[in-house]
Amino acid sequence: MGKIESTIKAEIERLAKHEVRTVFRPLRKEVWGIRLKLSNLLKAFAPMNRLAKEIAESKARNQIGCLPGGGEGFAFTPERIRGLRNKLGISQRNSAS
Repeated sequence: MGKIESTIKAEIERLAKHEVRTVFRPLRKEVWGIRLKLSNLLKAFAPMNRLAKEIAESKARNQIGCLPGGGEGFAFTPERIRGLRNKLGISQRNSAS
């Protein structure tokens, strides 16, 4: 009886492996295709990302140049806040609400 059981078990394992291969082979090809497309998209977007980063950096540099004092060491100091309130004509109590 032991010989028949091992033969049946071996045949079941062989058929199961065959079924798994037939199911996963198309999936493997599909995953390969998707990875290839993703790689191509990443290569296509790299110059665009670089350009967008350069534009953002140039805008940031231009905005810093427009700040009072040239942007160097710009901070909200009590004197600046007081000066802005005086310029706008609002009191400290009005600016809090």
